[in-house]
Amino acid sequence: MEINRPENLPLLLPAPSTAFQAVKAHADIRWIYQVVVPGSRFPADPEPEKKFPGARIITLGDGSLLMRSPQFQARLDEIRGHLPWLAIETHEGAVTILDFKQNRSDMFFSPEFADELAFRGTGPAMLAPFLPNFNSCLLHASAVTRRGRTAVFLAPDEGGKTTAARLAPEGTIMSDDQVLVQRGRNGFLVSGTPWGLHADAKTQAPLGGLFILSKADGFALEPLPVRELASQIWLEVKDPLSILPKPLKKKAFAIICAIAAAVPAWRMSFTKAHIDWQAIDKAMDKIN
Repeated sequence: MEINRPENLPLLLPAPSTAFQAVKAHADIRWIYQVVVPGSRFPADPEPEKKFPGARIITLGDGSLLMRSPQFQARLDEIRGHLPWLAIETHEGAVTILDFKQNRSDMFFSPEFADELAFRGTGPAMLAPFLPNFNSCLLHASAVTRRGRTAVFLAPDEGGKTTAARLAPEGTIMSDDQVLVQRGRNGFLVSGTPWGLHADAKTQAPLGGLFILSKADGFALEPLPVRELASQIWLEVKDPLSILPKPLKKKAFAIICAIAAAVPAWRMSFTKAHIDWQAIDKAMDKIN
């Protein structure tokens, strides 16, 4: 993983990514940042979408001046041969080219945008769209390794992911917010990430079980059909993957379905004070 950044953006330091040991094999994912000073020599284009046939255009603000800059045009000239594999996001003061053929993201931004950009780090949304190219995905989940395998707990925000991780009497918390799941030769491996209140980005272990969390007055495990699990996971991950070209979006969906089918899953009811970890271990024993 490589991040090129202007020196005036200290919070874009690559420290979060260098701690992300699980993506060492993904070193060709690159994020490039360039400061652009818009000027009258490259006037605004009123219909920039027509200039990029096949590319997905996401308009979050008027970045057409930057799209006419020499830096943007130079990068575009390098990749015109695979426009359908691009997504172009326009913001107020910034334009980003997401190149899913070369696994590279280029951001061109005005000096005024630097103040906002300085508060951004390398977040999950920046990484997630590129992962299908590596038979991987990010899950909005917490994960705990126990006896050499990983229990993954899925829930929306405030759904109990951190609570479930904290209640583990033993094992290692990989993350309480985002985990990476990657297809290996003998199944799926779960890896920690740098994101969350509790995180161990150096941990990796086989997928042992998937648990959809539900807050309740007591503990219970209910088997969950593959189709229902795949649907719930896709609803969680589809937004950051919506910018993908169609072939890569299909691949991402296939990876989600394969993860859902890899191990039986359960809907887990629990209280904020108690989880029956012996029951979880027994549930994972049935499939390992």
